[in-house]
Amino acid sequence: MKIITEKKQWNESIKSFPFWDVSHLWGYHEAFRLRDPSFEARLFLFECEQGRLAYPFCLKKLSLHPEYSEKGKNRFYLDTVYGHVGPLYEGDSVEKIWQACEKDFRQYCEDENIVLIQERFHPVYQNQIKLFPESQVYEKRKLVVCTTLDFENLYHTTHRKNRRYLRMAKENDLQFIQAGIEEIDDFLALYYDTMERNQAEEVFYFEKEFFVFLHEELQELFTLFFCYKDGKRINGTISLHSPTSGIGFVMGNDRNYRKYNLGFVSAANFLDYFNTIDMPKLIVGGGNTTALDNPMLRSKMKYTQEEPVSFYVGKTVLWPELEEGDFYGNSTLD
Repeated sequence: MKIITEKKQWNESIKSFPFWDVSHLWGYHEAFRLRDPSFEARLFLFECEQGRLAYPFCLKKLSLHPEYSEKGKNRFYLDTVYGHVGPLYEGDSVEKIWQACEKDFRQYCEDENIVLIQERFHPVYQNQIKLFPESQVYEKRKLVVCTTLDFENLYHTTHRKNRRYLRMAKENDLQFIQAGIEEIDDFLALYYDTMERNQAEEVFYFEKEFFVFLHEELQELFTLFFCYKDGKRINGTISLHSPTSGIGFVMGNDRNYRKYNLGFVSAANFLDYFNTIDMPKLIVGGGNTTALDNPMLRSKMKYTQEEPVSFYVGKTVLWPELEEGDFYGNSTLD
């Protein structure tokens, strides 16, 4: 087992795997560490006869855990960063590779006094595993994942109500234009107004410095589009992507243009854009609750004829004195 913290070695290791997400990269972890300096990002790299595996984690003090702070003296836990992570692997099945690595990782946790591990897996890669026999893996919610395609094919496969919005966008000459990071202030005006209007949780308020740093690290994997109506910006969306999957990260809308269903029309723009660069899957997201009849989820399910996929989370308690609990609560973090 090898532990990597240095940027160049970390990114080279991640990008050597046949699939990976931006949430596996050093820069993505560092962007969140700059917001919360209390954790350390570490990439665990395993190699064995069955293949190889990479798994990034955030090492945190248990005393800062929202549920277990009173038990945290001189103890730690591992958590995956905001987003979709889970292990990357090459070779045999992820389960077979992990079986060969499990002993070393357990010993590391014992040596470092790590008593809890929390995981978020990836809905495209479906890379959920049980780290140890006592580990638990749960389906957290359903998410909509769309295969990227051009506007014409999307028009013929999306729900009839969405076809109406695509026609409205064309008839009203809505234009999507890609922008650079120098226009981030214009995006933030739309984004913060949308967050305030929706009374969003504080965790969803990202600072300008966060976006600037993330763009500096991700470069072409960070994409900002504005939607224009009569020369006015009415929507801005930032998407992050790797060669194999992307996600609409954050979005802001002008409240005066709700009739255009800018959430869907923006997603349609990214499905078309990612199709042109041969990026196959876009994570559209889920609802703001776990219910299958959640209105937000049902609306996103109309984007595509594909069935929603499962988003899994995992929990491993390595110290019996920790109480069992709903380890990600009712968080909407997908």
